[in-house]
Amino acid sequence: MAKKISLKKARKNTRKHSNGVEKRNNGSEEDSTDSRFGYKAVFFSSFAAILGFLLQRGIWQNEMLLPDNNGGWGKAAMKDEQLFNTSQCDIERRFAEDLTKDDFEKNYRFRKPVLLKFKDGAAGWTDPWKWTKDNLVKEYGKWTVLSGTSDNIVRSGGNGDQKSSFTEYLNEIMNNEKLKKEPWYMFDRNFYESSDLPDTIRPPSYLRITDDDSSIFFLGGSGSGVSFHKHADAWNGVVYGRKRWFLYPVEFTPPGGVWPSFSQREWFNKVYPTLRPKQMPQECVQEAGEIMYLPESYYHGTINIGDTVAIGIQKIEATTRIEAMSYQASGQLGDLVREAKSPDDPLFDQVEKKYKKIVSMLPASSEALHKLATLYFHRGNFKDAIKAMEKAVALDPWFVIARVDLAKFYVKLRRPEIAESILKEALKIHPDSADGNWHYASLINAKGEYHKAAKLYRKLISMNPNKSFVYFQLASILENIGDVDGAKEVRQQGQDLDERRRKMKNTK
Repeated sequence: MAKKISLKKARKNTRKHSNGVEKRNNGSEEDSTDSRFGYKAVFFSSFAAILGFLLQRGIWQNEMLLPDNNGGWGKAAMKDEQLFNTSQCDIERRFAEDLTKDDFEKNYRFRKPVLLKFKDGAAGWTDPWKWTKDNLVKEYGKWTVLSGTSDNIVRSGGNGDQKSSFTEYLNEIMNNEKLKKEPWYMFDRNFYESSDLPDTIRPPSYLRITDDDSSIFFLGGSGSGVSFHKHADAWNGVVYGRKRWFLYPVEFTPPGGVWPSFSQREWFNKVYPTLRPKQMPQECVQEAGEIMYLPESYYHGTINIGDTVAIGIQKIEATTRIEAMSYQASGQLGDLVREAKSPDDPLFDQVEKKYKKIVSMLPASSEALHKLATLYFHRGNFKDAIKAMEKAVALDPWFVIARVDLAKFYVKLRRPEIAESILKEALKIHPDSADGNWHYASLINAKGEYHKAAKLYRKLISMNPNKSFVYFQLASILENIGDVDGAKEVRQQGQDLDERRRKMKNTK
C-alpha cells in the first residue's frame, strides 16, 4: 500500500528545528540588557520554525509560490495549444476540501466523473518538487521504464510495450517528432510503486489508497496520450502539465471501438470531426494540480498538452454488476482460447450466457456485440458470429477492428473474396490500420500475389519497425519471388530486433 506523509512526524521534525534555534537565541538574550533583543530572538525563532516546516513540506518548490514554475517540464507550443486545447468542459469541478465523503459517495462514486481542485494546487495532495524534471532525473535517470503509442498501451494491458532508461525516454523518445503516428507516452505500472513517490501522496479521504489498488506513472509530451478503454474505479492526478479528456458512459462505446485501431491522435484527427452531436464525448482539460475521478466503466481517452507528469490510482477488482461480469467473462474467454478448449466445454456456455446478458443490458454497445461475436467464432458458431459482428459494424461504422474480425470470419468459411472486399472497405476508412494491413497482406500472400504482399509488409514495417515477425514474414515472401539477398537482409533485421529485445528484457 502506498505510504502517506505523517503530519505528526513533520511536526516533530519542525519542533526539533525550532528548539535548536530557540536555544541559540536564548543564549544571546541572557547577555542583553535590552528586552527588544528578546523579541527579535522570538521572532527569528518563529520564522525559522515556519521556514523549517515549509521546507519539510516542499512548499517553497510548488507552483503556488512560483506561479511561472512548471517543474522544469516543457510547456505546449502555440501550435499544440491551438490544436489540442479547448475551453469546453462538460465535467463538474469541485474544491476537494469542500467536498465531504458523504457528498462524494452520494453524487459521484460509480455515477459521474468530477474534477477536484485544491486550494494549494498540486501541493494540496502531493509534494510537487519531488515530481520536477531535475529531481526525477536525479533519482531515477538510470531506471528502466516502459512507453508506447496510445493504441499499443491499451493492447498491452495498460503498459508501455517499449523499454528504455528514464533518461533515454526524456532525451530521445518523449518529444521525438520522427516517431510514427504520435509521441510515445511513458505508461508504467511498476515505476511508481518501486520509487519513493508514494510517500508524497495525500489524496482526500474519499480517494484513499488501499491494498486493492494498482498504480500507473504517466509522463508524456504534447500530443501523447492513451486510446479509449475502461476499467474499475480510478482517479488520475496531474502534477505538472495538462490533459485533455474524452469520456463516454458505459452505455455508449466510443466511435472507433475500444480494442483500438486508431491511436488517440488519429481518432482526434479523423473520427472526432465527423461526430454528430449525440455521438460527442464529454470533454474537459484537466489543469496542473487537479485530480480527475473516473467512475468504474467510464470509457476514456486522453491527449496531453505540454509535458505532462501524472499519477493514476485504479481499483484492481470491478465492483458494479456490468463491469464485474465483463471482467470475469473476458478472463474466462481468454483462458478458453489460450488453452484451446473444446467448443463443448461447459465454461463456454457460462461465458456465452454472460455476454448475452451484457448485450441485453447494453443494447447500444458495439463493444458488447463485438465480444459476443468473438465468443461465437471461437465456438465455431460462424453464422451467429457474423450476425453479431455485422450488428456491431452497423452501430459503429468507424469500428475498423470489427470489420477486420468480420473478414477473418469469412476467411475461416473459405470465402476470401468477401473477406477481401471487407478489408478493402476497412482500409478506406483507416489506411494506416495495422490490423487491416496485416490481414490484407496475409490474404494477398495466400492468393500468391507475392509482389503486392511484399509491398504491404514493407508498409507495415514503416508504420511500426519494432515487430520482428513482420520482418520474418517479408523475408519468406522475398524468397518466394527469388530475392535471396533481400530476404537475408530483412531476416537479419528481424533477428537483430529480437536480440535487442532480449538484452533489454534482462535489463533491470
